[in-house]
Amino acid sequence: MASSSSSTLDLTRVPPHIQPHIRQLQAYISPSPEYSIASFPSKYASYPKPRFAAVLILLYHDKADDSLHVTLTTRSMSLRSHPGQVALPGGKSDPDDKTPVFTALREANEEIGLPMPHQSIHILTTLPAQISLYKIIVTPVVAYLSDPETVLPLLKANPEEVDEIFDWRLDAFLHPGLVEGCRHEIKDIPWVSNTQWREHIFQRPPHMTASSESPKVLAPIKGLTADILILAAQIAYAPSTTAYERWAPRQPHTTDVAIEWTMEEAKRVDGFGTTLKQDLGLPTALVTPREDHVGSASRQSAVLMDSTPSSGVVSMEGIASPA
Repeated sequence: MASSSSSTLDLTRVPPHIQPHIRQLQAYISPSPEYSIASFPSKYASYPKPRFAAVLILLYHDKADDSLHVTLTTRSMSLRSHPGQVALPGGKSDPDDKTPVFTALREANEEIGLPMPHQSIHILTTLPAQISLYKIIVTPVVAYLSDPETVLPLLKANPEEVDEIFDWRLDAFLHPGLVEGCRHEIKDIPWVSNTQWREHIFQRPPHMTASSESPKVLAPIKGLTADILILAAQIAYAPSTTAYERWAPRQPHTTDVAIEWTMEEAKRVDGFGTTLKQDLGLPTALVTPREDHVGSASRQSAVLMDSTPSSGVVSMEGIASPA
């Protein structure tokens, strides 16, 4: 079985302008409890352990644009859940997994061939657990890859799970315009306990291939994956602010509201056969498009209702997201 151990990061191997962002991630302590296989609140001991998962935020310095990048995947079209969608490497915890770190590294090894263990992979922190649409409690694990020139060429998509491996600038989740051709959209939807949730959609620019006559439309980065990466960027680049309205007007800034509501609801109905949207009785048509101007660029966004703008200032707390 592969080890989840992490070597100590020598910051002298990190470019000087990247070091402050790595230090901020290393210093981050999640304000929420760690929901994991080994430890979670005893009052929720009946929540099924197989419904825990972890994802890996693998960061590295990209010399092409001299910034931090994160490794992402496009899920295989043959998968039953979220086929063709963009995701972080990761998946459900196995019964023998002791920590979210182990789960994240094991799943990344299975999905994209990330070597495990490897002296160039350094665990920085874990982020507050998130709740997925399918009532899976997901812990994001942040790691830094200190030798991308050696490790990245080793990555290979597992065709049963992954169609594509690609990367994205981490700070572009705060300022989408840093990636040429990226469009940022939002949707506000009703959420648990009379709250709201704002979905952020980062539309990747179309890609021209040698075999196509027109640019290929790529899957956007959205939902739970986008929420996790916005939070990681907020921590790494604090006190930088987002170039857009981060929160819906009635959106909690912590994960606990949605996670605890889901746990209680699952116990009440004694089952997990439905999604959170079905539990909430949400209609299929929730949003009305409008033009939202962010800085000098015009973005297409979608909103449920007129609202007072929410703050884009960095929050060091977690986020609750359904997708």
